[in-house]
Amino acid sequence: MFLTNPTISELQLLDLPVLVDMLSGQTADYVQLISDEGFTSRAAAAKETLKNIQAAIEAKRNAANLSVNVTPIVNSPIDNNIQGIQKLS
Repeated sequence: MFLTNPTISELQLLDLPVLVDMLSGQTADYVQLISDEGFTSRAAAAKETLKNIQAAIEAKRNAANLSVNVTPIVNSPIDNNIQGIQKLS
């Protein structure tokens, strides 16, 4: 019986530490599978799972960077006096 590989969107629902653990375990399984069977359809499916996990981790990392690095744009009030210094016109 074969199960379908998890999609990137399904994997993104998991926490980052879980994804990293999955990547580690899946990598070990993939290396063992290649050693035992060579490049088979099972190895190709395992490789696709690895790629999906990596893509989910990258998407989470990018989302975290965006949320941290977003700087709100604040417009200064239109005024001739900025911090006590009169603007010359």
